[in-house]
Amino acid sequence: MAFLATTTFVFSPFWAFINDKLRSPRLLLSFATVLQGMSFFSFLLIPRYLGDYTFYFVLLVAFLINCFNAALYPVTDKLVLSELCDSQTESNNKQDGKKLYGRQRLFGTFGDASTKTLMAILIQGFFYERLFVGVGITMTIFISFILLGFPNNQNSEKEKTDPEANNKKLRRELDTFEAFKTLLCNKNLQMFMIISIANGISRSIGSHYFDAYVEDPIKGLNGSKLWVSIAGWSSCVCEVFFFLISRNIAEKFGISRLLLFAQISMLTRMTTHSLNIIGTGNTVNLVLACFGELFKGISFGCMMAGGVLVASKEAPKELQTTAQGLFSGIYNGLSPAVAGVIGWILLKNSEGSFLYGYTGCFKIAMLLSIISVIMAFVLDKKITKHECSS
Repeated sequence: MAFLATTTFVFSPFWAFINDKLRSPRLLLSFATVLQGMSFFSFLLIPRYLGDYTFYFVLLVAFLINCFNAALYPVTDKLVLSELCDSQTESNNKQDGKKLYGRQRLFGTFGDASTKTLMAILIQGFFYERLFVGVGITMTIFISFILLGFPNNQNSEKEKTDPEANNKKLRRELDTFEAFKTLLCNKNLQMFMIISIANGISRSIGSHYFDAYVEDPIKGLNGSKLWVSIAGWSSCVCEVFFFLISRNIAEKFGISRLLLFAQISMLTRMTTHSLNIIGTGNTVNLVLACFGELFKGISFGCMMAGGVLVASKEAPKELQTTAQGLFSGIYNGLSPAVAGVIGWILLKNSEGSFLYGYTGCFKIAMLLSIISVIMAFVLDKKITKHECSS
């Protein structure tokens, strides 16, 4: 798990940087999607009789899938932001266009929930071979949308029609070293990335271990899969709701406040789980766990909407997709990898330890959430002060 998450961390910024240089998202997304689909189908070619070597082949295929999948999130996020900005060009209010990102991102939540339901039905019926057919169909549909709906390049209309404007733009572009130096030396972006790591690890600890925490009769709450399902759907509903209202929050309180709200929600979630009583099978404790998961949806909805907007706002124009790639790589790659290692260490602890079992993992996540709340508060004050002075 940690190995595959690290793959995402490495390749998300790589693909994002390639897109910033090529400025041809249609080509890059088509390339990545086709190779991801081909990698998935290669599971069918793995022999089942090679013992440990079979596992290594599976790991190799999973590595290839994650490698090409890492291109999808940062490039599509940048495309969505660009299209939303273009839709607001006539009213000269591009920032309002960016704030609509959350309402577009909620379709990903619907897709995730429906896909998990479909996969559960197929796996429950042991129709594993149909998963490959499903992936092939999905890839074909996605590529069709890429070829028909996405722009071929990200140059503005003026740059397409005015050679002099295009030449001026090229002269303004930073070289690779200077661009990365500008990106990585941005103090606000540095703080945001640290917040993303802390929040991402906390989120991933919950994602990795919540199901087992609910069902485990000794280290957990001794609940059934029904409670896991209830918690998952309640979180999904909250996530969709906060994606819908993310624009309203950003307009009324600012993007940095949206980010702060995400950290407070994560702290509430992890505090609830770390203080819950394990091993009783009590319905009250299970209800409390479901209540805590409500804040998962709130935190993720606000973090994704706010995070994409902050990365776009703070990055140089020439490295907009690269900034999205860094955020995606840290939040969806590095953080799950670190969370997996933390969980592996803590779940080996002997009973009676302060950091025993799943609640020990949640206590670490609670500590990280406290750090992210403090840093988000400082970042909010810094950004607010800068906006007031300007």
